[in-house]
Amino acid sequence: MADTEWTVGVGLRRAGVHLIMWSIVCTIGWAAALWLLAPLINSIPDATARSTRTGTLLYALIAVPAGGALAHVQHARMLDAAGFTSRLLSACSLMFIWATAIGGVLLVNLVRPLRDDRDAVMYISVGAIATVIVIYETLVDR
Repeated sequence: MADTEWTVGVGLRRAGVHLIMWSIVCTIGWAAALWLLAPLINSIPDATARSTRTGTLLYALIAVPAGGALAHVQHARMLDAAGFTSRLLSACSLMFIWATAIGGVLLVNLVRPLRDDRDAVMYISVGAIATVIVIYETLVDR
């Protein structure tokens, strides 16, 4: 078999390398974004934003683009690198997306902590949005 011939093993290896590489980059990027936005996040009166509609909107304005970016970079591009779609690859990308969302929050908490439960709200929001996007993309590809 020639080295240039595509196989499932080659696709899985390319997908794995892609996930590891972009997980590191995305974790650092997510932590940097949270570090910059920490004063805004900490200024929301309640961690779950029960008290104001504006607080809820601020969480959504931060979480939706971040979740969408993670789903695009770590899932859609990983499938492009692999050359095929599978539920196993989608599950792997979800694990890496959640690890990125949690890891970025943990990294930013080392230098500029988020008050109360805001850290959990951020990684749960981003992870949930990315999960919905990945599930949708997996179902649409079928």
